[in-house]
Amino acid sequence: MTDVDSDRDAATFEALRPRLIAVAYRMLGTMAEAEDVVGDVAERWMRSDREAVRVPEAWLMSVTSRRALDVLKSARMRRERYPGVWLPEPVATDDAPDVIADRDDTLTMGFLLLLERLTPLERAVFVLHDVMGHPHDEIAAMLERSVVASRQALRRARVHVQVPRARREEDRAAARQVAERFLAAGAGGDLEAFLACLAPDVTVVSDGGGVVYASIRPVVGRQRAGRYLTNLSRRSGELFVVPIELNQSPGFVLCGDLGWIALLFDVDGDKITTIRAVVHPGKLERLVARLPGTDHLPSPWDRASRYRHRGGRPTGVDSVSHAAIDQTGP
Repeated sequence: MTDVDSDRDAATFEALRPRLIAVAYRMLGTMAEAEDVVGDVAERWMRSDREAVRVPEAWLMSVTSRRALDVLKSARMRRERYPGVWLPEPVATDDAPDVIADRDDTLTMGFLLLLERLTPLERAVFVLHDVMGHPHDEIAAMLERSVVASRQALRRARVHVQVPRARREEDRAAARQVAERFLAAGAGGDLEAFLACLAPDVTVVSDGGGVVYASIRPVVGRQRAGRYLTNLSRRSGELFVVPIELNQSPGFVLCGDLGWIALLFDVDGDKITTIRAVVHPGKLERLVARLPGTDHLPSPWDRASRYRHRGGRPTGVDSVSHAAIDQTGP
């Protein structure tokens, strides 16, 4: 292979990389695993017999889908043993075309968590067909299944999940205003205004992964959620705050005495219905790395500490792989 051929092949891959990342992230729910999958595919692409590849996009999508399916099968087993609530890795969507490719309304935390209800095959077929728009004959070839099996998997998946309708920009803007009002009320100590932003049945869900402290169970109800969040705010001290859109939802990335945290808000009208708090360092390091003005702050892993979760097993940064961010210690 000449240098010209190598450069052309690399350019072909880079042009398709956003679409490969889009598929892998939606199938796996973590950018760490998605990037690992696409990295493996890149190595296979550069070693492959180019004479045997008639359609590069079809070849790359096929290898990416099968590799992601294999990773998802093992990840599913780890998530069943996950301490507390497992949440997807948050990604910034205001300027991230890699994960926005094709359908940005399928990046919300709520939608990605619905996909967790599916079997690996159902999830793969659903993402490839209903999200990315591939026909069943292509999906069957990608996943090395029959067309009939692909159709059956999609039918089963649609019982649990439907592609959400795209939200209007004015609805997104209104949701951002509610989240900003909530944070301002909390920072200003206005408890009445703080609680007024929360729906009566608001739910707060945290993901520390057994690496840093987080509530093992969801906190439900305005008063309980208010006390929980107020307590965290008091213990956090002075905060470094970055407003940012995460997974097409209003959000904030904060750093204080308790370390880094990413907050994502589901908003209905003028009330917050769900707050998802991601504090797992492995799910924050990529996000924090892209933020401006954070060089003087500690990394997410600097705040990781050992503690014993309710399962009784000690976990911590020394027993958790940075790459396998949804795997608990031994």
